[in-house]
Amino acid sequence: MNCPLCTAEHVTRWFSEDEICWVALCKTCSVPMVVAQKHGADVPPAVREHMITCLREAADVYFGGVRPYELDTEMRAIPGHTHFHARPHSVVAQRHLMSPLPGTF
Repeated sequence: MNCPLCTAEHVTRWFSEDEICWVALCKTCSVPMVVAQKHGADVPPAVREHMITCLREAADVYFGGVRPYELDTEMRAIPGHTHFHARPHSVVAQRHLMSPLPGTF
């Protein structure tokens, strides 16, 4: 298995790490990202909730409480390893506007 999230290289700013997950700036998009310690696309609800709490704590620090953000739980580039991003509100809104409506293509 050659999963870049499993290697967990410390190449960007790290916010936290515990036995369940770690939170760091995403190397690709430079926003806070939480990653499950264990490889896999599905995590139990309690693990997901813990990951989201850790991500919110890091995002509150990173965005300084002055820039609105949203949690993005869609795993695009690495769908096989559970991870979520905290993105500025404008980026998330723009992605939704650019996405085609179901059944329109």
